Amino acid sequence: IIYAFEKLSYNYNLKLLIVGDGPDKQRLQKLSNNKNIIFTGVISDIEKIPYFFKEFVYIFNKKRRFDY
Repeated sequence: IIYAFEKLSYNYNLKLLIVGDGPDKQRLQKLSNNKNIIFTGVISDIEKIPYFFKEFVYIFNKKRRFDY
C-alpha cells in the first residue's frame, strides 16, 4: 500500500493515514519518505469517527481464520 500510494501521490494531492500499532510500524515508517503518509499509532474508536466521514477509501487489515 505504501509503495502504491507513493506512486499515486506524485500525480494527485493525496494523504494516507495509517492507524494502529504493531511490530511492523517502525519498518513501515522507514519505507516511506513521503510527508503525506501519517502514522497515528493507536487511537480510540471515538477518535476514528471523524476520519470515516472525511476519507473515501478504507483498508482494514484483520487476520481472520475462516473454517468451512
